[in-house]
Amino acid sequence: MNKIALIDSVWECNRELFPDPYLQKRWRELAEKDLQSFLYKLRSLGLPEPSHKELEDYRKRYYEIYYRMAHGFQENFTIFFKGGQSLILAQVNESINSHSLTLFFFFFLKDRSVLRYYNRELMAIVSLMNEKIMPIFSPSIRWFFIGGNILNWLDNYSINQLKREEEEAILILTLPKSQEVSEARISLKYDGAPISLIKRKRQKVSQSIQSKDFLKIGEVWIPTSIVEETTFSRIKYRLISAQKSNDPRKVHSQLPYNIHITDIRLGLERQVHYKFKGNLPSLEELERIWQEYQKLRQKFQKQRTIKNILQLIPPLILAIVGIILYSRVRKVRKFESNLH
Repeated sequence: MNKIALIDSVWECNRELFPDPYLQKRWRELAEKDLQSFLYKLRSLGLPEPSHKELEDYRKRYYEIYYRMAHGFQENFTIFFKGGQSLILAQVNESINSHSLTLFFFFFLKDRSVLRYYNRELMAIVSLMNEKIMPIFSPSIRWFFIGGNILNWLDNYSINQLKREEEEAILILTLPKSQEVSEARISLKYDGAPISLIKRKRQKVSQSIQSKDFLKIGEVWIPTSIVEETTFSRIKYRLISAQKSNDPRKVHSQLPYNIHITDIRLGLERQVHYKFKGNLPSLEELERIWQEYQKLRQKFQKQRTIKNILQLIPPLILAIVGIILYSRVRKVRKFESNLH
């Protein structure tokens, strides 16, 4: 598994995003919603509110991205893969209109997790490697880039069927609680490297990936050409250069220390926030942190409830006294009226 993590490679990519009629009607609304979600995360982490100029810059960037996604576009970008043994860095250099943007993806191979962030952001997101990462890297395309033998990266997939055809093997893969069925062709000649992948949902193709012209770097076979197609996009990847990594330690030195992390490996409803110190907590540690957070939150809510009750006591006492006085006044007036 670590063999693939000792290779540095550069890929030239062309992406075509098809127009989306649904987004064309709602792109402003969705962009603003996404922006407000980002601002809420800043506040929840105790980070300072952006200035008016910074806020407008953020809004402009979100609106530009959603407009492009709604109306379709073509663009070229470059991906730099850098191997660091148990860690792989994918650096994506993009240009949106006049804005240059760099995305960083750190793949932690042992943890099966990925940390991603933009060059200008104050926060990073950690998720499992089998989860979708927008706007680059569907879970499956990573099998072609950082896989080597595809069997190392199946994770939650079950192999329902295995057929052998000369120098290839065909795997029929399924995910639990999913209607998606995947057909993967792997090369026995190239040590199990993936040749193609077709995903179907309700018999309809949702994703197709084709690779060809393999090159051997050290002990690892990698394709030099990949084409990924979905119902809304087409991306072509072409290998520019590949070589063994000179110094794997350089990748670790590029990790974003002290950046605020939103960790969603337990699910979106069980997010955990912490500062990154160089290593990811295990899922067991993450679960413990989440449980401790829940206890603190319940304790805080209980204290707040007691405080609210205590705050209600003085007006409650006044109300009771008022009722007693009103009752006494009524009795006195009734007694006086009987005398007359």
